[in-house]
Amino acid sequence: MIEFHADAQNGEGLAVELYKNGEKVMSQAAKSGSVIQTPWMGMKITVIDFLDASQATESKVTPIELP
Repeated sequence: MIEFHADAQNGEGLAVELYKNGEKVMSQAAKSGSVIQTPWMGMKITVIDFLDASQATESKVTPIELP
């Protein structure tokens, strides 16, 4: 699971937290344009932009088989 939290201290960034099996495995500050390297399979998360006063949503990633 990946959580994105607004930075309450300066309002200009995000705190990105990654969890595996309910345990936090990574926490990193990010701003628009940041690229975050995950500890899994070389995946990267790019923060394109974030909106102030946005609402929380939950998305799920579904694995697919490669041809």
